[in-house]
Amino acid sequence: MTQHQLITMSGLPCSGTTTLARLLSKELNWQIIEAGARYRQEAKTLGQYEENTWLLDANRLRAIDQEMLDYVRTHQRVVWESRLSGWFAQGFPSSIRIWCSAHLEIRAARYAERENMDLSSATKRILEREDGEKHLFTHLYGVSCDFQSTHIYSTSILTDGTTEQTFQNLLNIIRDHA
Repeated sequence: MTQHQLITMSGLPCSGTTTLARLLSKELNWQIIEAGARYRQEAKTLGQYEENTWLLDANRLRAIDQEMLDYVRTHQRVVWESRLSGWFAQGFPSSIRIWCSAHLEIRAARYAERENMDLSSATKRILEREDGEKHLFTHLYGVSCDFQSTHIYSTSILTDGTTEQTFQNLLNIIRDHA
């Protein structure tokens, strides 16, 4: 389907990156790296709330990022899901970097359903995460870490629709970039 050896999936919280990365990994029979899962496991190990990854030790977070970078440099056929994966992979040959976007109302509804909370609390929580992560990434990698800048991505996809529709659109995008 594609000559690319690395596909990155980046986006804001609840934009569908993890769901799409898992589906894509299964469809292509590629390995997957889920950065969020790595960070949450680290938080859990330290007895912290799993979604407050921006509160983790900066050196440990850099080390986790470096482990993921080392992995994608030494392996082929990888789907890498991470807020920063597209930013990290800007210079990688044979990569396609995808930005997933969804309107805040959609993302909040997804979060509210997943976390069993009201929509207002979900919206607040998402905005807190975005703010915390923005500060964290600037602290870790400097002001040049503008992972939301669309020019660093090969393409973008709006994920407001159903998972099935969005996944079919994603497959079409990847075929177009083959």
